[in-house]
Amino acid sequence: LAGAINYPHSPSVFGALAKLVAKPNKKLKFAENLWYSCWHISAFCVSFPLLTSQEWFLQASLERNKDVFFPNLDSREQWMSPQIKLLYLVFLGFWFSCLLFLKLETIRKDFLVMVIHHLATIYLVGHSYLLNYWRVGLAVHLCHDFADMFLYSAKTLSYTFFPAVLTDVMFVLFVLAFFFSQLVAFPWLCIYPCFVHVFGEGGQLAERRVSAGILTVLLCVLLCLH
Repeated sequence: LAGAINYPHSPSVFGALAKLVAKPNKKLKFAENLWYSCWHISAFCVSFPLLTSQEWFLQASLERNKDVFFPNLDSREQWMSPQIKLLYLVFLGFWFSCLLFLKLETIRKDFLVMVIHHLATIYLVGHSYLLNYWRVGLAVHLCHDFADMFLYSAKTLSYTFFPAVLTDVMFVLFVLAFFFSQLVAFPWLCIYPCFVHVFGEGGQLAERRVSAGILTVLLCVLLCLH
């Protein structure tokens, strides 16, 4: 879609659009960021109704109850539906592609930070998938996609001839979305229940303690990167 490999010699959907609306020296960056905009918007539009349709999500959002995120992990209640399993595997494939394309796309100043971010995210997605921590995994994805769709949309607009006020408005929306989703909702919905699950009274079974601890540490790494 974005034509990041051998651009502009390889044909791409967004590359063709870039020739029409992007600034002359920003066509590749336009195509790259438009791809990420479409991904994060699509991911949010799919995951948000799926997550909010789950009975446990509202309770987890309001009460920060660890038992909602971490019920009996081997029970039928905690089994993944086919839709969630498919969504999880698509997420995992996307983050693998992001890691690969860091070397194929425009090299940016935050390259090392993004490598660490993508490696932590890939491990978290795989870790939560294999160990049945999919509830907190879905909440993490929802928090990330909500802010990222505004970020990449703003960056995409900045590479076009559209009025600068559109870019400014989108960046303001990104700042507000980032503050709410990454600095408020992410610790509230995801990190706090994990801490309580690992260190709280009663805790969990010993064999789960290490895996839950790794999950908590990596979520904290993502928070620091934010």
